[in-house]
Amino acid sequence: GTYVDDGGKGAYSDNGDGDNTFTTDVEQYEMETWNHLQKLMDEEDANDEPHDYLQTWDAKTCNYQRQKLGKSPCYLPKDYEKCDESDRLRKNEITLDELLAKEGVSGNTCLEEVRHKFYGYAKMMDMVYELCQGRFDINVCEIPKIDFIIDE
Repeated sequence: GTYVDDGGKGAYSDNGDGDNTFTTDVEQYEMETWNHLQKLMDEEDANDEPHDYLQTWDAKTCNYQRQKLGKSPCYLPKDYEKCDESDRLRKNEITLDELLAKEGVSGNTCLEEVRHKFYGYAKMMDMVYELCQGRFDINVCEIPKIDFIIDE
């Protein structure tokens, strides 16, 4: 089949049977990443434990999508400071500055972005404590368990 790049937005491919399909660059990246991981699994005979490979595929695709939006890569830390029980008692008084100052949140572009984006909503909905607990951190990329770079 032929593959025609359209400058980063996606590509058309012709698989030879007259069925032209459009593939976005994200889908192309997903396929290349999965193919690379599949080779690693075959080499390491890791078909019994595919979780790390699936998690890596998801994490790498997540960050690729961030980069396509012009955002720098960043990840959800393995451990970061959240509110404690004393904060629950003053949940209506927690400020945005306090959320941003938490260890692991401060300096993490993704977590700071989530705190900024959802603070007004969380305050209005009486959910600032939940925001501090990480309940809004669902769209932040995880750190891939397997690290590799696909050559262009």
